[in-house]
Amino acid sequence: MSYSSITQNRILRASVFWFTCTSACLVLGFSAAQGQVTPGADLEFNAALNPVDGTDLWYPNIDTMPFLASVEDPGNLSIPREYVFFNQTQSFSTVSDSAFPGITGSYSKGGSGRARHVGAQDGPGDTDNPVGWFLAPGDPVAPRDTEGTFEIWFKNNSLTGGDQVIAEWGGGSRGAYFSLVNDSLSFYVNGNANDSNNIGLSTTLTTAGWHQVVGIYHNVDFDTRSAVGDDYISLYVDGGFIADTSATPVSIDRWSGGNAWGVGEIGVSNQPMAAERAELGPLTGGGAATDPNREALDGDIAIVRYYFDQVLTPAEVLANYEAVTSGPSADVDHDGDVDGADFLEIQRTDPSLIGLWQSQYGAGPLVSASAVPEPGTCLLLACSALLCTFVSGRSKR
Repeated sequence: MSYSSITQNRILRASVFWFTCTSACLVLGFSAAQGQVTPGADLEFNAALNPVDGTDLWYPNIDTMPFLASVEDPGNLSIPREYVFFNQTQSFSTVSDSAFPGITGSYSKGGSGRARHVGAQDGPGDTDNPVGWFLAPGDPVAPRDTEGTFEIWFKNNSLTGGDQVIAEWGGGSRGAYFSLVNDSLSFYVNGNANDSNNIGLSTTLTTAGWHQVVGIYHNVDFDTRSAVGDDYISLYVDGGFIADTSATPVSIDRWSGGNAWGVGEIGVSNQPMAAERAELGPLTGGGAATDPNREALDGDIAIVRYYFDQVLTPAEVLANYEAVTSGPSADVDHDGDVDGADFLEIQRTDPSLIGLWQSQYGAGPLVSASAVPEPGTCLLLACSALLCTFVSGRSKR
């Protein structure tokens, strides 16, 4: 074999090594990126990623809720089926808090949830049928009948703010809410038009500032509107488990009605009901839209997440907490890796994250625990291997 052939073979082997090395750097060399949110959220509103910031709308950056052709109007697919309509002048704030680097924006004005349905106007400005995204007539697995996880990141300005709605769904005898009454934080569900089946959990906050609250509705047998008393709720705050009601389960008919849901205040429908949020529970007001300030939160909302038919584990709740407290992640679609889909979303919503995406690209669940080698390191390793191949070849001539 000629020297030329030997050299070409060694170049080929070195090229294969180079490909293997770079592939390993991209696939196996990354450690799990900090800030990985638990995948699977069907709806997420992140104030920092609102693509229509500066308007009276808050669009979701994740929206994979089941589409019901018989109920919802697809309309313009570039417009999400669910969104928040601000009832006052929008008040967006840039957030820079070293203790919560994963929060970079928030809203201090509450709003009502909207969904585009048949018979409603198509898109922004919809005022005909602003029902909640839990309304699904005739669907055997409607979200309002199915277990799921709710997560809110909010900031309370004080521990003496009186009755405040952090987020709420439904109204009257069928509804659920997160509330803050002075320093008492609660998750409450009224879902069977029966006071004996109301369930709630509370804990005491000791500080004003940013907090994560997670409420989980457990429907053990996935029974739909049955009288089986096996339903219960659990509450987590700031990554930690507080309590659950599994020892005293009840029957929840459904935990949301068809009126507008609210973020940071009572959600208001076009034709206000007697009670626009769940009655009773920790909040002492009647829950009507005519309440003087709609029981508005004295503070800010940064992130709202809903996991349909998914009960987060304690470890997953903690992971979501650490995702905010340990630093931002470029996995903006929360599918467990940082890839091209995240880049497209970042381009659309927040190009300032492109640098972060570049630094985390390739990170995902199938990764090693080794340190992340810089791309330049991979190149250096490959070049060194190529040089060794040539040196080895010349020494054996």
